[in-house]
Amino acid sequence: MNYVIIGTAIGGPDTFYPTTEDRVIDALRRWLECSSLIDMAGIEVMASPKMIRFPPPWESNGRVNRAGDAIRNDSLTFDDVHILNVWRAAHNKVLNNFQTIIRYKTRGRGIVVAQRLKRRMTIVDKLFRESGMRLARMDDVAGCRMIFSDIDSLYAFRTVFHESKFRHRRKNSLDKYDYIKHPKNSGYRGIHDIYAYDARSPRGAV
Repeated sequence: MNYVIIGTAIGGPDTFYPTTEDRVIDALRRWLECSSLIDMAGIEVMASPKMIRFPPPWESNGRVNRAGDAIRNDSLTFDDVHILNVWRAAHNKVLNNFQTIIRYKTRGRGIVVAQRLKRRMTIVDKLFRESGMRLARMDDVAGCRMIFSDIDSLYAFRTVFHESKFRHRRKNSLDKYDYIKHPKNSGYRGIHDIYAYDARSPRGAV
């Protein structure tokens, strides 16, 4: 591990303060260790239709935010970890419903579709990198990706998708996350759209 030596006392131990990287690793280790013990106890954390209900099993957004704060403050409890796990796992239902919609709309178009649930390591890292981030407002826990052969096809499909009739609401303005018109310094080119999932729509999907 890398540590920053702040000072030493004659005849006494060195004083170390962990770097941000170490804090991320330690927080992740705590989350995983507690999760393993919870799994051994047989507590259910898998996503199911019953998990998307009101109130949800993670209690409230405020409770999720307090669990996120506990990650930053190195004060995770078993209850915090259970809240984190059921909140993260519930995104699987969101992810599966959206990728079903997307695969249906891309059928026969030669568009590659992929999906991913944000890894615990990436969640923890983002909380430490973005000090103002509230966990319940982390928009990219569930993500679908579409890969197009050319830019014109991308914009054409995006326009059609935006005109689709379903109850999930796009949160961002049209150009806010357009990294084709406004490329990142890394050279990344793509467009992100963030949708607010309406769990109360019929079957949570359409």
